[in-house]
Amino acid sequence: MRRHSLFWLTLPAASVVIGCGTPQDQAVHVPAALLGVWVNESAIMADRVFEITPEELFFQTAPDAYTLHAIEGLEVAECEGALDYDLEYRGLSGEAEFFRLTLSGGALRMRSRPEVRWMRNAAPERDWPWRRPGV
Repeated sequence: MRRHSLFWLTLPAASVVIGCGTPQDQAVHVPAALLGVWVNESAIMADRVFEITPEELFFQTAPDAYTLHAIEGLEVAECEGALDYDLEYRGLSGEAEFFRLTLSGGALRMRSRPEVRWMRNAAPERDWPWRRPGV
């Protein structure tokens, strides 16, 4: 009998603990202006590509390799006629990292490498390998 009464006392406490999880995070809205595969013509990074989807970032790390990261946050600020975007994602180390971009005139620049101009990809041969059948 004592076991049953202990069960009924702990059941409400357990349901309170289960119900006290963190609320679901709001979905991050990535602007359409950022979406797509981005390429550049820089001698330093011409073989690199990145993609921004509504939920994820893909970074090319080698000719046939990439990393994938879920977008967890987004901050936007206007600065001198351009838009600064900070996309938050979880890095390979598990720590929060930021992909900091400036959008101006249809081109993106990483704030860590402002000399490289990124344009939305228009050439299918420069798209991701898994999108080209038979490659």
